[in-house]
Amino acid sequence: MRKKEIEKKEKIRAEAKVNAEEEIKAKKQKKGCIGCLIILGLIIFFVIIFAFIGSNGDDKKEEVNPTCRQAHIISQTYVKRILKSPSTAEFSDYKCMGKYPTYIVRSEVDSQNSFGAMIRNIYIVNTGYLGDEWSEMENWQLNILVFDGEVIYSNEE
Repeated sequence: MRKKEIEKKEKIRAEAKVNAEEEIKAKKQKKGCIGCLIILGLIIFFVIIFAFIGSNGDDKKEEVNPTCRQAHIISQTYVKRILKSPSTAEFSDYKCMGKYPTYIVRSEVDSQNSFGAMIRNIYIVNTGYLGDEWSEMENWQLNILVFDGEVIYSNEE
């Protein structure tokens, strides 16, 4: 009889152990699902936050005043328009005076004349920045263009 009781107790312990292991396994699975849901929720939260931070309601770029270097690049475009062979133009160092919104650029350009000879000319460009993207020509106003000592363009009367 004692042996049967011991076997019965061992059977109960084994069943209890199996039940305990199953309960632990079920709790781990629940914790895993909850953890996944928490991580997923955090990801969605941060995506929404970054979407609002990245867009301040208007999609305008912050306007930055152009530099003298940028005014020099624009002046080169004006000068190329009057050259006989603009594709041969080689611009040298420049001097820039003025500040936003009016710039005066003095420089030299080597380019081919109508006979194919390379000629150096000095030019002065007085230009005004009107706003928006600096690299767009329509955002600049040519005030004066002096090329090799001759006033080629002046909007001042």
